[in-house]
Amino acid sequence: SGSNCAFRMGGEEMVCVVNCPPADAIAAAERLRKAVEDTVHTVMHNGEPTEVKVTISVGIHEMQSDKKITPENVAEIFDAEFKQSDNAVYAAKETGRNRVVSADTDTMRDYLVSRAAEAIIEANQLPETVNEVRENILKDFTLDDISDHLFTVDTPLAERVCGQIAEFTAANEYFAEKEGKSAVEEMVQ
Repeated sequence: SGSNCAFRMGGEEMVCVVNCPPADAIAAAERLRKAVEDTVHTVMHNGEPTEVKVTISVGIHEMQSDKKITPENVAEIFDAEFKQSDNAVYAAKETGRNRVVSADTDTMRDYLVSRAAEAIIEANQLPETVNEVRENILKDFTLDDISDHLFTVDTPLAERVCGQIAEFTAANEYFAEKEGKSAVEEMVQ
C-alpha cells in the first residue's frame, strides 16, 4: 500500500510515484502524454498571441528492491530504482521524444499486447474479451506480426498501437546498444 505523489526532481524532470500495477501506470502515462500533446497554449511573443504545443517523454519503472527498505537505506534504494526510470526517459528522448517507455521490457510488451487485443476487438466487433484475445495473441504472434495485422486495420487505436510497437522496438534497440547487446530480436519476440 502507499499513496501517489508527484514532485519536481530537477530541471524539467518531474517524478510521479503511483501505487498501481505497471500496465496501469503505462496507461496513465500514455493518457497524460496524449493530453499534453493535444493541449494548445496561447503565449505572448513579440506582443502578439501565439499558439504553441508541447510534448512530454515519460519513463516507467516498477520499483522492486530485493532489499528490505529501512530508514537507513531508503535513499540508496530509491536512487538505484529511480535510475531505471531515468534510463527509460532517456530512451524515450533518444528514440524520438513524445512517447512512453518502460524500463521493464516484459511489462511494456504485455501492455502493448493488451492494447492490440482492444484494437482487434474494436475493429472486428468480436464478442471475445480482451484477455481471451490477448492470450491468443501471446500464443501465436510476435509483435511484428501484430503490427503487420494492425497496419491493415483502419482505426485510431490500431494506428496508435502500431506506433507504440515501433516506439517499443526503438527503445529496445537503444537499451541493447547501451548494454552492448546485438540480439534485439530476442527482446522483441
